[in-house]
Amino acid sequence: MTTDQLTGIKLGNYEVRGLLGSGGMGSVYKGYDPALDREVAIKVISAGIALPDYIKRFQQEARLAANLRHPNIVQVYAFGDSAGRLYMVQELLTGQSLEQQLRRMGKRRLSPEKVCAIIRQLAEALDFAHSKGVIHRDIKPGNAIYNSAGQLVLTDFGLARESTANHASTDPGVLMGTPSYVAPEQAVGSKGVTKASDIYALGVILFELLCGRLPFEADTPMGVVLKHLYDEPPVPSSIRPELPKAVDAVVLRALRKDAAERFPSAKAMAAALDIAWSDEPAPPATKAAPPAKAAPPAKATPPKAAPAAKPKPAPAKVAPAPSKEKAATPKARPAAAKPTPAPAPARATPDSRLPTPDSRLPTPGARLRTRVGLVTACAVGALLLFGFGLDPVTIAHGWQVIMQMAGR
Repeated sequence: MTTDQLTGIKLGNYEVRGLLGSGGMGSVYKGYDPALDREVAIKVISAGIALPDYIKRFQQEARLAANLRHPNIVQVYAFGDSAGRLYMVQELLTGQSLEQQLRRMGKRRLSPEKVCAIIRQLAEALDFAHSKGVIHRDIKPGNAIYNSAGQLVLTDFGLARESTANHASTDPGVLMGTPSYVAPEQAVGSKGVTKASDIYALGVILFELLCGRLPFEADTPMGVVLKHLYDEPPVPSSIRPELPKAVDAVVLRALRKDAAERFPSAKAMAAALDIAWSDEPAPPATKAAPPAKAAPPAKATPPKAAPAAKPKPAPAKVAPAPSKEKAATPKARPAAAKPTPAPAPARATPDSRLPTPDSRLPTPGARLRTRVGLVTACAVGALLLFGFGLDPVTIAHGWQVIMQMAGR
């Protein structure tokens, strides 16, 4: 089958417009639905060269997928036979596959948020299919494709099987699935395949998203299958030390050899992964200085009054030294320096009634002379008035004596 044979022709009511991809047993084309005016994908196999078992599985894929209406599961629109060619019409997914995304990233790793989003979308698709009794049996990055809205869509239900189907339908020793993602019980035969087999494959995808490699690698497909059967997967943090230990636990539980020890559902696995990331403390970073707390407003307190200055004691009166000489008039003391003005109340000044060095009161000697003068004047006046018969000479002599006494 070549591109020239199909491009430009019609399969039923659908126009074939170009090749999207091809495999050993068939090809996928970009088509057009004129009735609904929309682009579609057309998967075609040649009934003349395909094995009968493959034709049966192709028909089963169309039937099972057509009954699964979910945003994360590819939608099947029609199935038909045209001139010996079986075709299945489904929604056109214009984005890249998860496998292409991982290949383009190289050694770069997806963020935890993107890893959780991918696992969550695939888990929702799987749980819905499982609720309808459908086991996919070929979960891998190549079968998850983004649509135009950026949603991840699970495709290729070619190996899908109903959980109620006869388990002996596949011959012993025939591997149904992709070796790198096959569960141990699926590698042995189809009899033990359950929804836990899809959860195991989802765990392999999670390991690949985190570590950038598969958990089991070997030179041959059979070597990979044997490792799935007998070897324990490496701990993800042994490859990427920065991964949380809780994430390790999620991956290792999904990859348990015993199907009963895995997660009970794909959504339970996705929820455990979300919790594992959210519970892990953030990596240490330079701590920013906490914002300074605003100081509480200062309480208005009345200004404390400065203690009142004690009045300066008046200078003590100096007693005259016992001497026969006249008491000398005390010399004036220098005035005290004026205090420097301060906001506190001014110091109390000494009582103005107290004597100060520059007082104008008479000295003791002056007071004595005043008294003597008064006494003398009185005596003379009396003699003159009453006339004691003293002659003027006697009175003059007495006056001189009194004056001499007063002059001492």
